[in-house]
Amino acid sequence: MAENKQLSELMAFRQIYVEERRKLVETALFLRKANGDGGLHGAGLSSIQEILDAIDRAIMDEQRIAMDPPVPTSVPMRSGGAA
Repeated sequence: MAENKQLSELMAFRQIYVEERRKLVETALFLRKANGDGGLHGAGLSSIQEILDAIDRAIMDEQRIAMDPPVPTSVPMRSGGAA
């Protein structure tokens, strides 16, 4: 498959959020072990996961677009009388 700039950018963008999710979980576990706190990070995790899900859908869409043949952007007008 040829290089797809949009797909590559989405994958890189996704990796940023994967790293953020991992940091958040690491912080929550550290706080939990240190002082019993850390449970409040669930909302942040939920937000990051929603973003990751949206990026995953965008990746699937870009993959589908890459496999579909191009679609004409305009439809030629018929010559002749009006209907």
